[in-house]
Amino acid sequence: MTRDYKSISDEELLNYEDAQTAIMDRYRRIMQHRNNEVMLQVAKQLQGVSETVYRASQLADARGTQAIAKVDDFIGKVDEAMSKADDAIQRADSAAREQKRQQKVMKALTVVLAVSTVVYTIINGFTAYEAYQANKIQRELLDHSRSTP
Repeated sequence: MTRDYKSISDEELLNYEDAQTAIMDRYRRIMQHRNNEVMLQVAKQLQGVSETVYRASQLADARGTQAIAKVDDFIGKVDEAMSKADDAIQRADSAAREQKRQQKVMKALTVVLAVSTVVYTIINGFTAYEAYQANKIQRELLDHSRSTP
């Protein structure tokens, strides 16, 4: 009766030196069967590795898509901020031009006010002088009318 092929060691298979072809053929089949079992085991492990790699690539793809979406969102916000900054610069430039015009008007009004004040002072001085002269004439007339009987 032949032994179970699983009980035959690799040493016995590899070191068999007899010339009996039936046993040699049996050992060859056993080695081929063991080789097939190992290859099936390797194939299962490779399948597990490929599934893991596939899941990792799916995760990397999802993360990449999220990163791209975040970058796109950030770029949109930067564009919006730049647009707002451009608008603010334009408003500041417009306000500066308007302020320059207002300053010119204020200078002109200040000059007009100063000239008006000088003219008013001259007129008031002239009026005061004329009132003094009128009072002097009235006093002289009053003095003259009192002195004549």
